[in-house]
Amino acid sequence: MTGGTSGTTELRRGAELLALTGLALTQPVLDVLGNSPETFVFRGVDGAELVVFALLVALVPGLTLWALGAATRVFGDRVRAGVHLATVAALVGVAVLVAVRLADLTKGPPALLIAVAAAVAGGVLYSRVAGVRSFLLYLAPLPLVAAALFLFSSPVSGLLDGGDTEVVEDVGSDQPVVMLVLDEFPTATLLDDRGQIDATQFPNFARLAEGSSWFRNYTTHNAGTVQAVPSLLSGQLPTRGRAPLVTDWPTNLFTLLGGSYDMAVQETVTQLCPPDVCGNDSRTVTQRTPVDGEGLEGAVGDATDVVRQLVSLNAEPEVAIDEFTEETVSVPAPEEMGVEDRNQVTNQPTRFTDFLDGMVRGEDPTLHFVHLILPHGPWRFYPDGTEYVSPDGDPEGEIAGTWTDAWPAELTRFRLELQAQYTDALVGQTIDRMQESGLWDDALFVVVADHGGAFVVGEPGRALGENNAFEVMWTPLFIRDPDLAAGIDETDMEATDLLPTMADLLDVDLPYDVDGASSVSAPDTSGTKRYQRLQNAFQVEPDALLEIDTAANYARLLDDHWPVVAVDDPVAGFYRRYPLGDLYGQVVTDLPVGEPAGTATLDQRDALEVGDDGPLPAYLGGEIDVDGAGADPWVVVAVDGVIQGFSPLFPMVDTESAYSILLSQEAASGAGHQVDLYVTDSPDQPLRPLALP
Repeated sequence: MTGGTSGTTELRRGAELLALTGLALTQPVLDVLGNSPETFVFRGVDGAELVVFALLVALVPGLTLWALGAATRVFGDRVRAGVHLATVAALVGVAVLVAVRLADLTKGPPALLIAVAAAVAGGVLYSRVAGVRSFLLYLAPLPLVAAALFLFSSPVSGLLDGGDTEVVEDVGSDQPVVMLVLDEFPTATLLDDRGQIDATQFPNFARLAEGSSWFRNYTTHNAGTVQAVPSLLSGQLPTRGRAPLVTDWPTNLFTLLGGSYDMAVQETVTQLCPPDVCGNDSRTVTQRTPVDGEGLEGAVGDATDVVRQLVSLNAEPEVAIDEFTEETVSVPAPEEMGVEDRNQVTNQPTRFTDFLDGMVRGEDPTLHFVHLILPHGPWRFYPDGTEYVSPDGDPEGEIAGTWTDAWPAELTRFRLELQAQYTDALVGQTIDRMQESGLWDDALFVVVADHGGAFVVGEPGRALGENNAFEVMWTPLFIRDPDLAAGIDETDMEATDLLPTMADLLDVDLPYDVDGASSVSAPDTSGTKRYQRLQNAFQVEPDALLEIDTAANYARLLDDHWPVVAVDDPVAGFYRRYPLGDLYGQVVTDLPVGEPAGTATLDQRDALEVGDDGPLPAYLGGEIDVDGAGADPWVVVAVDGVIQGFSPLFPMVDTESAYSILLSQEAASGAGHQVDLYVTDSPDQPLRPLALP
């Protein structure tokens, strides 16, 4: 082992740590994030911030470890040398652990054992073999090389300069355009048992349908937002390897109208509008409201999350778009809101507020556009916008993306419906604002969702399976235009048909070819739908452009309607569908209570009992450990002595006895609650208490 206290020795040690952190952290982190440009778009990171981010990830880990180690010199050369050796060994172990995890060789304790063995071996080799130390010096530039590859060769490179995109100068139209893109919204959510919009649950979508053309037979081409949104805005089929940036999708709605229209654009995980068209000074009416977690700070947080995943024993190292959530702001609302106040909400997405404020009477021709990540999960809103929080590990019951049990599929679908009712209120506010500004009568108004989501047991939730196309592919589309008749339009329409249809209605000639056609002047009569399957963690089959039978899946969409959600007391209505339904709302002291049954874990217990100022602790989850449980045990939760929900047991990745329960707003509000869990086999059997540690 080398020692010494000279400046040269410390510089060498710093170079060695840069090399090892480059191997263990910088390169893997930048590789993961470099393939996720939507992360930086969502955070609002600009080109300069992207460069700073890359340099931070490249240099901070190694320099920080070096500085901390150098501080130990005050304890003597021997301590300093020992600390450096331990740091080198630890980084070797981390590098091997990350490599094993990325190669998907093993997980859990075996991965940890391999990493520990590698750390020991690495420390021994470093201390005894001079060639190893020399090799590390040659690797010292690795973090900067990784940063350069990230900035100039990865899919995020398009964010650095925006590319050279041609914008159509004059399309010859002055009709205003308003476009609201929703996310993860299966058409089945809206339907009643007649295939119509359930006006009780979704009064504003029903109101929209009465005044527009509802293309009920509309479908997406892919179930991933970063593919589906560019596809519907460009008229082109999704293809692998295209980032959701204008550099990869240069012909789209924004480049079509950007030379003739003012742009009031609120994109989310795409950047399809060229920076010189939708820059900060391109629209004076709409000012983007800053939100927490934006810019460089948010991107650094994402990098930190990726590091945690890389060094974990089980988590997948990725930034999942499903984790992106809408920032909200409180808005004035009546203290008491009844069913009739269906346009009133307590919270609004921040960008949606900007979207509404941008609509003004007498404006020049403008494209008003917003993409909301709603009603996309995580499902966390009641219909009035009150937010609740999910427990750690959100026990939804999807294993490897597939629904394995009926209860979690049905409860999650119910949570989607509640969030869709919240989205319905936002649609109503959009209509109101358009009417106030005069846009309702004159504008081309489009409301569309990028993709659906499925809740079929045995099928994936977001990948196309054998039996879920009617929920994954069919999504809402409403188009209001003076030249379109209101009502249901059964035209077989796909996402790639949307841009040419909008151009047709605006009387604009598309100056480029697309993969669809106008559903107004050239409707599709093929009888099949196209779905571009792209292989990923949940879609294990290889890439393929599939042809999906239209008639059979459309018929199933209209026939297999979801259970009706009671709008006056939706949570109670949900539970009363099930065998234990009569227990809901009963006082525990009025029921037979048996002997203790075992133990249980309960996320959100502290929040319910102590309370805090954050979202309501309404979504409960955990697992139980019970000896002698019946064949079909149910977990029952009582809040302040009143039964407020129940759940059968279902399997998760690491347990066979998980449960999940959603409380009503009233039950979860406030603080100082007494929470008790019980298990029972049927509604006529005693409740057996479960001990909470």
